[in-house]
Order: sequence, then C-alpha cells, then structure tokens
Amino acid sequence: MNLRVDKVREEDREQVEEIARETWKGHDYLPFVFDDWVKEGGFYCLRDEEGRIIALDKYTWHENKILWLEGYRVHPDYRGKGYGWRMAQEMSKIIGKLNYRAIRFMTSEANEVSIHIGEKMGFRPFARYHYLLMEREEMKGIYEGEGVMEERSLEDVMDFILNSEEYRLNRGQYLAMWTAHDITENLIRRELKEKRGFSVRRGGKISALLFLYPYAPTNTLSIAFLSGENEDVRTLLRFAISQALKGNYSRLTLKTASERMKALAEKEGMRESDIGMAILYEKKPDKPL
Repeated sequence: MNLRVDKVREEDREQVEEIARETWKGHDYLPFVFDDWVKEGGFYCLRDEEGRIIALDKYTWHENKILWLEGYRVHPDYRGKGYGWRMAQEMSKIIGKLNYRAIRFMTSEANEVSIHIGEKMGFRPFARYHYLLMEREEMKGIYEGEGVMEERSLEDVMDFILNSEEYRLNRGQYLAMWTAHDITENLIRRELKEKRGFSVRRGGKISALLFLYPYAPTNTLSIAFLSGENEDVRTLLRFAISQALKGNYSRLTLKTASERMKALAEKEGMRESDIGMAILYEKKPDKPL
C-alpha cells in the first residue's frame, strides 16, 4: 500500500470521527478537540492513495520546550499490521527537525501497544502515577463549606508547591487529565486566573492545596495537584467531590505518585482505575539543547 504522511485538514473530520467511534468504547475526545487541533497544527496522519486516513498523531508545544504527543490512533481496519509503527516513525522525522528539550506522552500500563511502540522509539518512563477515580453514582455531598477558600496568592502557592513532597514525587508535574505539564509560575498564574486553585490555611499559611481541572470532552473533573496536611487534604477532597456533584460531572479523577495522597483519597471513597497506573514517558533529543 502506498502511504504518505499528511496534515489533518478540516475536511477530514468525518474520517477522524470514524476512528474515534472505535476508541475507548466511543468515549474518545478527538471529536471535541478536532477543530482546535487542525488550527493549532502539529496534527498529522497517514493516508493511502485514495486519501483514506490510516493512522493519526499530534504534537503540542508545552512550556520549557517540551513537545507533548497525543491523539495517537490507528484505524480499526488496519491495526496489528505495522501502520502504527509507521506513523510513529513519520512523526519522529517531523519532530526531529524541531528545537525541543524533551518529548513526552502519557498512557496507562494497560495500553501495551502504545508502550511497546514508545519504548521501541526510545521513550523511557519518566514517572508513574496511581490513577484513582470516583464515578458520579459513588459521590456523596459531604462537604459542609467550611475551611476551603479560593486561592489567589501566586507567591504563596508557588512557595507551597515547590516545597511540597508531592511536587518532588510527581516529578514537578501538573496532571491535568491525561496531559502532564511542568509546573511553572506562568502555568500556576493561568490556573489561578481560571479560579482552579483552592486551599485550607492555618495561621495565615497554606496547609493544604488543591487544583481542579475540568475536562469537558469526557465530562470529568480532574485533581491536577494535591498536597498538604492529612486532615486538611481530606477536607479538600470532600470539597472536590462536592464540586463534581455541583458541576454535574460524570467522574472525579486523581493521578498521584504519592502513596499518602492515594491513601487519603481512598479514605474518601476514590478507588484505583481498572486500567492500572498512568505512565509518563519521555525521550530526550540526540543532541541536548
């Protein structure tokens, strides 16, 4: 079969949606981000001689010159035939011309195909995270509204985060659903502006900190960062559950490398996902910047 690498275009929506219908039991996020990805660029595919899309992949620039890979898919009619490997090779050629510090992607330990291809391409695990969740029918509105405040102080938040155990254990990552970002002052400033940061303070100082990241494509409220004193963390977790209920979200999720945060979340009713841990992979350039 004669294949060529090409940019995904606006007129490809129907084909992309066809692939998405066979992914994650029809809960793929691609239809929701398609328009933005086409406009952003970095969205590529393999086409056959008739223009049919065989495979997809997307790179997105993050801060600190990190290239994030996402949207890696193979049409169900062509899986297990080497086309995923071909797509990965073609994307590697495209990315190889860019000036990046590292390339990263995240997947679950249950996704053996992505792991196999990623490691074959030279990616290595950068961090592993427990993936906990709570479905809407498991949630209970137990937060009474005391002690939690919307956090606005960038200086206090950055000081708390950078000195927290969870910042170290999570390898400095802000874990927004299945995307990981380096925690930087610019990122936290943006998230505070979006009113996503909440804290419990004692004696005027932050004793526990929570960031909530809403993800519309899957109607999920994601805990992107969580750290602090045990009882105050539990208060923030109850607050997160109440926000998920109030916002009519289908589920609440948390990714963390901290055994302590995992245990506290489980005490509030969250449970480990049946797809196992989330693995953040990284590959450095052959010639470091």
